[in-house]
Amino acid sequence: MFRLTPILLLMILTACGKPLPPQPQDPLTVGKRIYFARCVTCHQRNGSGTLKNRRWAADFTEPGGVLAKPDEELVQSIMKGKKGDFSRMPAFEPILSPEQVDAVLLYIRKTYWQGE
Repeated sequence: MFRLTPILLLMILTACGKPLPPQPQDPLTVGKRIYFARCVTCHQRNGSGTLKNRRWAADFTEPGGVLAKPDEELVQSIMKGKKGDFSRMPAFEPILSPEQVDAVLLYIRKTYWQGE
């Protein structure tokens, strides 16, 4: 029969203790995770919004394109949804918190925007 040694028992009890407090997360990492979970299907991995030579969504890589707009306008589009030239982006307000929207916009700007 298996016997618990005092050290093993202490390890088990320590593992069952209080959960660790949540660690602050890097907004860029959070934004990347959200982009690949919610945005990549339409906007694609490369941010072009194009799949099989068909435009599905806004092109984040286009100079003077959608990312030239101010953050406030882009946040509204993400939160409320938007009818675009190619399709309709759903509203993410019921799904994403304002902090998550800020994080995904940060990721998109840092990854795809060619502007200043």
